[in-house]
Formats: sequence, structure tokens, C-alpha cells
Amino acid sequence: MEGYPTMTLHELAEAFRANLVRVSEDKLGQMILEGKFPFAVGTGGAQGTYIIFKEAFYDWLSCMTNRPSIKI
Repeated sequence: MEGYPTMTLHELAEAFRANLVRVSEDKLGQMILEGKFPFAVGTGGAQGTYIIFKEAFYDWLSCMTNRPSIKI
């Protein structure tokens, strides 16, 4: 969703994969709900609802990998 400040869990997983970080959507969702990422919050619920901030994610990933992120 270009122009939106947030991204979906699927978009987050794809962005990780584009940057050569292998991770499943289930694991990402679990980690968000556990508060492991500074760029996302989980609102709970049976299916899991997340607010994932796009630019904060890319900034964090660049810092963690010590290189520019590939933005998708």
C-alpha cells in the first residue's frame, strides 16, 4: 500500500525476505505480540492484529544490518 505509513504482516515478511532475512509470518506475529520489535505493536485478538510502522522498520533494519535496506 504505497503512501500508507503502515504495512501488513505479509508485507513485513516480504520486506525481511527482500533483505535476505528468512522469517515466517507466524514467527513475526509472535515476536510483535511479545514486544520484540520497536517498530510494531500487537493489539492481540485470536487472529492477531498489528500496527507496523513502515519507515521505522526500514530504519531499524538498516541499523541492524549495517547497510541500506531494500525497500519494497
